[in-house]
Amino acid sequence: MKLINLRFSDLLTPPELNLRKKLDQAAVDELAQKYADVDRGRVFFVQSLHGWVLVDGRARLAAALQIGLSQDDFEIVGRGSLVEAMALRYRFNSKHGIRLTGAENRDYIRIVHETAVKADPKWLRKQTAELMGISKSLMSQILIYPEGKTG
Repeated sequence: MKLINLRFSDLLTPPELNLRKKLDQAAVDELAQKYADVDRGRVFFVQSLHGWVLVDGRARLAAALQIGLSQDDFEIVGRGSLVEAMALRYRFNSKHGIRLTGAENRDYIRIVHETAVKADPKWLRKQTAELMGISKSLMSQILIYPEGKTG
């Protein structure tokens, strides 16, 4: 694990990486209390792109800012494109943190695919499915039935 100390103001937080439309303030308050009491050295996950991009820890970052911190140690988890950072964030949060609803999962996968297609018009659905760790049929359903209907 490679750690680097960064100022929070140096972090990029592209809106495409937000898994939820807004943060749960109660969860941020709880994290702020834990952070202040014990967890000052909590590791955030970043990926170097055109700067340092916060891949995971949006609520922890909000909690740290809430208690007046301005920098912390971050774990460097790799280098890559914005789409790769988005996929990494999705895969990490599918096993850790506050679980996403089905609608949040579908919305985020759709946003990842749209971002990939904008960057490379030849990008295929199957590439998004592989990157996100989902089946090609689920990927197609997400794009065909945006509201989660199955036909």
